[in-house]
Amino acid sequence: MFEQHFLAYILYSTLVEFRAQGMETDDKPLYWKSHLLHNVPFKLFDGSNAKEEYERFMKDVETFKLDKWIEAKKTDFYISFPEFLPDNPIG
Repeated sequence: MFEQHFLAYILYSTLVEFRAQGMETDDKPLYWKSHLLHNVPFKLFDGSNAKEEYERFMKDVETFKLDKWIEAKKTDFYISFPEFLPDNPIG
């Protein structure tokens, strides 16, 4: 349990650092991506409903106009994990 929470903290704190760097350098994509993601690591452990968190995340992706980015990430995900393809009878 310690290991999971420590790794989540490392991800969280690194994303917060990236967000600050994005603000300092006016790197809007870096800022918005890290802003969207920085709370996700802890949400995986706090008993939150994953589907609700996913829906909130996707709404924020749309709000911040990161559609192309998330579509590229989905493509990469499905290449790495084809068992999760929506039309996969096994998934």
